[in-house]
Amino acid sequence: MTHAEIYKTIRQLVPQELLDKYGHLCYGEMADVPELAPWAGDLRWAEEEWTKVDLQEAVFS
Repeated sequence: MTHAEIYKTIRQLVPQELLDKYGHLCYGEMADVPELAPWAGDLRWAEEEWTKVDLQEAVFS
């Protein structure tokens, strides 16, 4: 999975107005925002996947 795929997945799940409001936070921080509670599990998943991509890029670069 790539960063772009993770971003696209979250954009499909979380309403745009909330992404606009909290987009300055990382996905893990967004998961802790009460207003985003319905998507907290998805946001935590996205944070984990994002980190995996970073680690893979570091290993293979």
